[in-house]
Amino acid sequence: LSCELVAPPQERDGWKDQSRGNSPLTTTSDQRQEGFDDETHTAWSLFASARVRAKVVVLCDQLASNGVGVVDDVLGPSLARAVSETLTTHVAAVKQNGAFVKGQLDGTGRSNAGARGDYVTWLSGDEGLYTREGGTGGSGSNTLYDDTKGSTSGSSTSSTSTTSRRTSNPSLSAGAVAQWMRSCLGEYLIESLPPNTLAPSDAYVTNAMLSVYTPGAPGFVPHTDCFGTDDLRRVTAVYYPNQTWAEGCETDCENENAYGGELVLRPNDLAKRRVVAPKGDRLVAFWSDEVEHEVLGVKKNARAERLAVSFWFLKPSP
Repeated sequence: LSCELVAPPQERDGWKDQSRGNSPLTTTSDQRQEGFDDETHTAWSLFASARVRAKVVVLCDQLASNGVGVVDDVLGPSLARAVSETLTTHVAAVKQNGAFVKGQLDGTGRSNAGARGDYVTWLSGDEGLYTREGGTGGSGSNTLYDDTKGSTSGSSTSSTSTTSRRTSNPSLSAGAVAQWMRSCLGEYLIESLPPNTLAPSDAYVTNAMLSVYTPGAPGFVPHTDCFGTDDLRRVTAVYYPNQTWAEGCETDCENENAYGGELVLRPNDLAKRRVVAPKGDRLVAFWSDEVEHEVLGVKKNARAERLAVSFWFLKPSP
């Protein structure tokens, strides 16, 4: 999928394609975001966002100057909320299916519970939409929708009779978020960074990583994301969908980090060290092979799990 090659409909469900200069239809709702409201968000909401492209330009300016870039409000409130709900629901369903694995320390597969406290699953881009609806026993049912066929696959994990249904955003899936990071974010990074910084967009066939730290989980010890000369990773990008992580910041912003789970970034210039809270709709990028970083433990009083979607962009092949 290329964000430059795939053109969304010129007009559908009350919106127009703004990335090509058309004006959105008039709306009276504050919840509408770039021509979409919470009921009509689809994968196109991500792929056709001029807002994201502009944010990545700022991100790359910071990256070039500091080795680290951090931008907020990347998707905007309405779309960010929809993405957060989609990923949270996907996590719940994957847990039921037992598809999460313990995070590993490096490419050798070594793992140590004291060194890394997250669980991860990999998003290839074709994941459909999970939906969960409670049954009479309260245990719920998890079904994987095949968005391309409009039908369901998989089976209920509950012994009670339950009903599975599409959510209000049937085409906005965890797979779409992975494609957005790999294709759209990748193209915008390539455009905004100096030539030959990254491999061309068609070089990326790897998956995005969805990581979860539960309340009370230890963090991730200091490390870099590059394991040697054969490791071509150059830019690490992390998107945080945690909508409730910054609760209380409007009255006391010192509470922004109250739940822990901060990302600590140490560029070569230690004066540019950053401590970044995993607040919702925040995008972080840093040099994979230069910036040492760690994740601090999540406090037991956190009201939600700490989610992050990560993707690694590569250097050009030698």
